[in-house]
Amino acid sequence: MKLIISTHSRHILSSANENDKVFWLSKGNLIDYDKNKAPELLMDMGALDDLASLSDYHAKYLIISEDKKTHYLEEIIKKNHKKPEFYGSKIFSTQGCENLASLSLIRDLLSPNKRDKTKILIILDRDYRTDEECLNLRDKFKHEKFFLIFTPGTDIEWSYCQKNHIISLYPEASNLLDQIFEEIKKELIGPKLMPNYHNGRLQCMYKHTDSKKINQGEISGESYEKLNSNEWIKYVKGKDILGILESKLKVKLKNQSIKLAQYSTSLNFEELINELKN
Repeated sequence: MKLIISTHSRHILSSANENDKVFWLSKGNLIDYDKNKAPELLMDMGALDDLASLSDYHAKYLIISEDKKTHYLEEIIKKNHKKPEFYGSKIFSTQGCENLASLSLIRDLLSPNKRDKTKILIILDRDYRTDEECLNLRDKFKHEKFFLIFTPGTDIEWSYCQKNHIISLYPEASNLLDQIFEEIKKELIGPKLMPNYHNGRLQCMYKHTDSKKINQGEISGESYEKLNSNEWIKYVKGKDILGILESKLKVKLKNQSIKLAQYSTSLNFEELINELKN
């Protein structure tokens, strides 16, 4: 018999075969979990390096995001939280934000006396979901006592690409923004924005709709219509345009210190900000 003891090694888990027994310990206690599913979930979540700290987590709020780059959320939280309970709260980044089994596993790793007292906020990209799809998913999470907050736009970066936010940071850009956004639209609409909308909307429908009802022709028409409308910016990922937007502003304003990923009073994330303040 061979016994291997490790802290939290993904390499050991990935090399284990189906006959190997895995026991998950926290503070000397055996964690109750599905022996077949938990290691797989942990690997998918990419979370093994951070989970060890949850057994000692004492803040009232635990914020879970699917984004690896959490500074976009941190900018909003550190400027807006008025509750003493938010001090010490951690943004926990994981790939399993839409998987209730993964989220339940995270909650189970909290100390037993904290599980019911810790409010878990799930920050999820809206992506290309409809209002109805968002509502249905929110209700599903609420039933399991997870509080789901969608980004106002397609992703968290989208909020940093809005004109009011940019003008709040750089008032001198106000007369240039229409031209800059039009340039971005012309450069990206064919090769990037429409294909991304089409593929993203298709993925959302596979998650939320009977696959037999999916009509790819309709989705193609929808992507063309929305990305060619005056409100096209509502239907793009902030990740797709934030870097380009900053680059163009640097050139036109002759200012190499342009940084849009910072807080402004015009930053649009009302639902999260209300949760932080109330």
